[in-house]
Parts: sequence; C-alpha cells; structure tokens
Amino acid sequence: MTKHTRGRSGGRKSRKIERVRKRDGRCVPFQPEKIEVAIRAALGAVGEPDDAFAAELAGVVELSLAERVKKRLARGSRASAAEKAPDRHHSPEGDVPTIEEIQDLVERALMELGRPRVAKAYILYRDRRSRIREAVRVHRSEALHARIRVRENEGVSFWSKGRIVAVLMEEAELSREASEEVASSVEHRVFDSGARCITTGWIRELVAAELFERGWIRALSATRVVGLARCDLERALSGSSLDPWHGPEPLSRRGATAAAGTPAFRRSARDVGARLSGELLRRFVLEDVLFQGASELHRSGDLHIVGLEHPQMPLSLCAPAELLAGSDRSVAGAFDLMSAAGELAREVAEILVLERPARLLEPLLNEAGNRSLEMWLRGLTAISKSSGTRIALGSCSDAPTSLTAGVIEVLADRAGDPACPWLLLEGSEIEELLGFRPDLVDVVECLFAQGLLRTVWGSSQETYAGPGCHRFGREPGVLSCGGAIALNLPRLARRAGPWREGMVLSGLAELVGASIELARDLARLQDEIARPPAGLHTRRAFALVPVGLREALGVLGDGAFDPEVGARLVGMLSEAAKRFTAQGATDIIGVDPCSLFAHDAALRFAWLDARKRRAGGHQGWLFEDAEYHRDRPRPYTTAIRISPFVTPAGMYSDGVGGAGVSSGRAEAEVSKTLSAGSFSLVGLPSTESRSVHPHIDVWRRFEERRREFLGGAVVDLFPAGPVAPAGQSSSPESSDVSGIPLSSGSKPSSLRPLG
Repeated sequence: MTKHTRGRSGGRKSRKIERVRKRDGRCVPFQPEKIEVAIRAALGAVGEPDDAFAAELAGVVELSLAERVKKRLARGSRASAAEKAPDRHHSPEGDVPTIEEIQDLVERALMELGRPRVAKAYILYRDRRSRIREAVRVHRSEALHARIRVRENEGVSFWSKGRIVAVLMEEAELSREASEEVASSVEHRVFDSGARCITTGWIRELVAAELFERGWIRALSATRVVGLARCDLERALSGSSLDPWHGPEPLSRRGATAAAGTPAFRRSARDVGARLSGELLRRFVLEDVLFQGASELHRSGDLHIVGLEHPQMPLSLCAPAELLAGSDRSVAGAFDLMSAAGELAREVAEILVLERPARLLEPLLNEAGNRSLEMWLRGLTAISKSSGTRIALGSCSDAPTSLTAGVIEVLADRAGDPACPWLLLEGSEIEELLGFRPDLVDVVECLFAQGLLRTVWGSSQETYAGPGCHRFGREPGVLSCGGAIALNLPRLARRAGPWREGMVLSGLAELVGASIELARDLARLQDEIARPPAGLHTRRAFALVPVGLREALGVLGDGAFDPEVGARLVGMLSEAAKRFTAQGATDIIGVDPCSLFAHDAALRFAWLDARKRRAGGHQGWLFEDAEYHRDRPRPYTTAIRISPFVTPAGMYSDGVGGAGVSSGRAEAEVSKTLSAGSFSLVGLPSTESRSVHPHIDVWRRFEERRREFLGGAVVDLFPAGPVAPAGQSSSPESSDVSGIPLSSGSKPSSLRPLG
C-alpha cells in the first residue's frame, strides 16, 4: 500500500511506499533501511566502503520505486484487466511493489552511477541468497545443480547462473533482462548436455554462441575470448613457429639460415611463453585495437605491421650515451653506461642504440691494451643475449680516430657472435679510419660482410639516429620508434602492370593514409598501457618500410630495372607521409631504409603473394618470377636494395661489367630522395671478379654517388698512396682494384679528385 502526501498547494505530490510483497506472496511493512544495509554490504565486498553513498542510493531507489508505482497505477487505470500482462517482478496489486522489483532498481542505480563492480557484487549476493532459498525449499533440480561443477583458475565451484548475468552486465553492458535471457539459455544447454563438470572456457563459448544467434555483435566482441587453439599451443610447445610462412621446422633450426640481418640469437632464445604471449597480443591488437579497414590490409598482405607481438614496447630506442651515464668520463662512467643499457634493453623490442659513446669509451682505450674496451663490449653482447634486444653503437665522430679503430678491432674478434653489437658510422668516419689505419681494410671488409658495420648518412637538418629514429637539427633527448609499417610494393606493381608508374604512386598514397591511421591507433594503445622505458620520456615516431622494391621495379619495367623509378617511389613515400601527418600529432618517418624491421614482412609478403597467384590460376606477365612455383618462395628484397641487375644497353653504364649499374651506385640512385638513412652491405657483392674487398667496393661506389647527388666535391675515397715517379707504375700486387694499399706500412696521400 502507499500513502498520498500533499504539498502546500493541496495537490497530490508523491506517494510513500508502506508495504512490499515478498516472494511467497506475503505483504510486509516496507523497511528502506534494509536497502541501505544491502548496498553497504556490496560496497564492503569490493573494498569500497562508503556509508554516505549507501544512504544516498537507498533514497534514490525509494524515490524511483514510488515514481514507478505511480506510473503503473496511472497505466492500470486506463487499461482493462484483460489487457494486463503477468509479470513475476510486479505485484498484481499495482500499489504494492515486490522485492524483486526493488532489487532490480538497486542494480540499475549502481550501474548508472558508475559502480559496476559493486553492482556485480550485489548480483552475486542476490544469486547466493536465491540459492539458499532454493536449498531450504528442497527444489527438485537442486540435486542437478549440486552435481554440476565449474572448474576455474582459483578452484572449483558449483553452477551459478547469476555469475553469468553479472559478467554480461559488467563486460557487455547488457541490461538485466537481456543478461537473464542469455544466462537462462546457457543454463538449459548445460543441463541438457548431462555434463557433471565444465570449465569457464566452455561457458564463455556457450555465451558467445547465444550472443551470436541473437545478432548482438557488440556484446559478443566485448566478451569474446582471445585465445589459442590446442593445435597451435602444441606447435608452440614443440618449438615451431605459429606463422605458416616460416615453415614447419622448429625456430631453433632456422637460426643459421635466417635472412641476413635477422637477429638469430633472438629466435633461438625466445621461449615458449614469449611466443604464446606474443601471439595473444597480436590477435588482440588486430581484433580490438586497430580499425577494421587497416586490419584487413594487414591480414591480406597489402601491408605488414611490425611488432604486433609486443605493442606495449618501442621497436627501437636511441639515447645519447652521456644522458644515460651522466658526466663521469672515467672507466666507471663507461660501465655505468653498460648498466643503463642493461636496464633499457629489457624494455625495447628490437634494437637499442647508444648514440655518441666516444667520450665515455675513451678512458677504456689504453687500459691494459684495450682489454677494458674488450670486456665492455663483451658485457654489451651478454646484455643483448639475455634480453633478446640488439644493441648498436652510434657515431664516434667526436672522438679520435684511434678510438674507432680500437672498437673495430675488438668487434672483429667478436664477429662470429650473432649478438655482437652493431657499429653505425658515417661515410666520412669510415674514410678517415681507413686512411688512419690502412691495415684494418680486411677487418672492415669482414664487418661489412657480416652486417656488424653499417654506413649511415644525414644532413645538417636531419640525422640518422637509429632504425625508425631521425634527429632534426640539434634535437636533444631520447628517441623511440613506436612501430613500423611495411608496404608490399610488388603487389602494387602487379596490380598496375608494366609502365604504369602513376597507378603505383596512387596506390602508395592510399597505403600511406591507412598506415597513418594504424600508427595513431598504436600510439593510443601505447599511451594507455605503456610506461616510458626506464622512466625516460621519448619523442616517438613511426616508420614506413618499403619491401620488394627490386621486384616492383622489375614488374614496372617489364623485366628492366630503372633506379630513377625507385627513387621516385621512395621519395613519394617520404613526401606523402610528411603531408598526411602535417595536421596530426603522430610523427611518421616517410621511409626508413634500414632492413631490420622488414625481414618477416619480406618473407610473409612473398608467401602470401605466391599462394594468391597459385589459387588464381591466371596468366602472369612475361617476366613473372619463377619463385611463385616454389612451396616456399624466396623472400622479397628489403629496404632500398635493388642490386644486382643489368639494364638494357645504353640506359646506364658505370664502366664496370658492361652496360648496367653496379651494386652501390644503384642503391645511391634510389636513396637520393632520402635525407637520412642507413645502408647494409650484406648480400651485395661487387660485380668485379678481381675484387679483393667487394663490400668495400660497393660502399665506395655508394658514397661517391651520394656525394655527386649532394653537389659536393667528389674525392678519391681511397687514394692509392704516394704517386710513383714518372715512367714508373705501382706494382699491381700492392693494391686491389679499389686502390686500397694492401701493405700495412703504407700511408695514403691526401685526397684528390677522381680523374
């Protein structure tokens, strides 16, 4: 029953609830303090005691209940008794609310006031009380309830439909009525199955099936499990990759045959837990973080998002050495730098670059015959192995050339170790090194061949700090690459066809736009879940990585390769990225020519394209790559690498090996539109059969051609030593075709223009 109250105007103002109907049909006096006690108990159950909130919410529920009764009475006065539908929550007498109705209002109020955890606790409390009542009444189905056990991570419990309702209301934000409907259907399926013990995983699958049947896709997405099939789990436990393009053999057996530059030590050291967690993170990001259009581009192979296995970590991090170690330039300062590197390496996915370490390493140079420097580099190697992160040393241009020579010599002794640090040097530094120590030419050749020494370039406005990281001007601080997006250039070229460069450029523009959206999604995720590495705040950027440039040029030229076309494609990528990001906060480096991020993408693109063409069965181009008929096609080329190739006679000629562009010069042609970058010489042998130092020859041509593009003076990078007197010639055994003196005692003359 309710009692009417009147305002000062004498009109009817509100109704006060006096009685409520219990579940057994009895009417008892309404006691609002019981609502407050129940709310207070739910708050205490989740560790959020708040007596004031409990009292306030009880008052809100009482007012809402009175308003609901008032509206129900108004509707009842207009409708006939035959039109009234039965409702188990509502009393046949409209002015007497039921206990169920009051509890529903409490749940709804908790959800609307932003207390979902408290609402869940209240729902569980209701369910527990309901089961107690059922036990007291000795319900017929209680024996079945008792026999059905649910296995959880924390133990085993008995079946509870209320827990399903609570989870659906909290995770999927469904209403109480909808959650009850789904939970009842699941309960019927469980009881009909005759199972006596089930798992929470099975329950979630049944819930997902019910949501899918009803077309509640949003709720399904919110509650769907991100998991692995048992067959995938067994493959991971056996050491095999979960990616089909890697093949069936275990990862540990592919360390020696991995593509050049791939950190084999990371492949062999990665444990099962890391692979499984990486796969779960990859699926989560593709399904729930990235917008679906760009996610489909990744799945289909038009682009490849690098580092989905660890989206919470930067791919690379570049930090000035003095910033990490402080101002101590003693031996202790160098080892402080090593300690800081060990802390940072665990929070970087691919590579950590220590920039300008020369001043900190100088005290190690003459310590016991470079023994301290050797031990320091051994320490970096150990850190790299234990963390699975590559470590590189940046430019040493601010130190004596003798320091660079010492580092080179120590690296040569460790060259057989795949975790040995990289050395990133500008062309002028390598030139000065070989002029200062001509006897190191064989060492430099070896480091070039193994990828431990990499040449970098930049300008006064932009310098190359590391993979995915460029510094502008004299920018201080720490840089990081939050992610990289590899682009499938051969697929664009095949869609366009030979001589249709414009269509490829248009397709690239679309991919750049999608890549920027992907980068923004990844940036938002990292802002939400990631913390700065070792507390260092970084300027974050994302990189675009071209994959398969050589194959794309072959398709566009119908078998002929034109480096000028490659330069336009690369330049367009860089320019489009700058224009698309001009109005946004996400920094995109147009093109990162470092091949470190591209190896998995190169293998995956080749495998996907081969599978697609085999399934299509259509006629290919005249110069179609024979690799499509292999079960495991050869990976695409990475970065700016397009050599070796021979162009049609007369198109290009550098006087070496007939008509054509030699290794190094072709890459310089392609990279002329990039203001900063790096170049790995691995797998680029010289076309000169008589060359003693083929990788140095490639580097020399690359540097010469780049200097020509920059408009600077072209100098002889390797002078042939003192000029012989008139009428005499230098002995052919005294130097190789590069003009590098082979005798350790000779000294180069001053640089002079190439003839």
